[in-house]
Amino acid sequence: MKINFPLLLFLIGVSSCGLVPIYNPGVFQPFVSGFEDGTTGVWNLEQGLPGLIEVQSNLVRTGNYAVKFTILPNVTWHTGNRTEMAYFNMDPYVEEVYYGWSCMLAPGYTDNGKWQIIGQWHDQPDPFSNDSWSSFPRNSPPISINYISNKVYLNILYSGIQSRIMWENGATVSYGVWFDVVVHVKWSMYGDGFVEGWVNGTNLYPERIYSKTVVNRVGNYLKIGLYRDEDAIGTNIVYYDEVKIGKTYAEAAP
Repeated sequence: MKINFPLLLFLIGVSSCGLVPIYNPGVFQPFVSGFEDGTTGVWNLEQGLPGLIEVQSNLVRTGNYAVKFTILPNVTWHTGNRTEMAYFNMDPYVEEVYYGWSCMLAPGYTDNGKWQIIGQWHDQPDPFSNDSWSSFPRNSPPISINYISNKVYLNILYSGIQSRIMWENGATVSYGVWFDVVVHVKWSMYGDGFVEGWVNGTNLYPERIYSKTVVNRVGNYLKIGLYRDEDAIGTNIVYYDEVKIGKTYAEAAP
């Protein structure tokens, strides 16, 4: 049976994870966040200590401001070694959407070969099916942009493609140099969903990856920043600028 969700006002709920999205807005909404007002704006901050997320003007991709994320060993946010921001506005089910941002791993970045996520689309409970955060399984993100050993690569949880193969097809990046990420997604619970991505205009995989991209019709929300393996070492810093959501590559490209 086909279910058509009504257009709903976007609401924010509270769970053990803090503020969380609970409803799909039902209509696509373009988005641009360049932090040019000197604040994090609509983003929800997830940081283990105050000040680990900072809008600063020393290192920027364009304009006057960019956001700086610092991650420290053994400093956690809800059990994870993460410093991230979440944008709680899920795009509609079966919609095709482009996401883009500029990113820079700081000079002197520490890397011991453990996984690090620098962007992800996280799932959530479906209130229409009486799901709740207390009973919802702690899934890995259905889609993420990962970094290991100087390479940025896609990780598509339900694609069946091993992370090692995705890494081998990833893009090489350098510390202290901005790189531009664009990801094109069709949100679907079935095999007609797909993902494709680019770094600096170069494909992160030689073909479009068809796969389930959401676990329910409510949708995934975007998180940027840094989330890493608990065995990753050192203090690390990553910068973000020009975060965009659009309907075409040109609308999302930084």
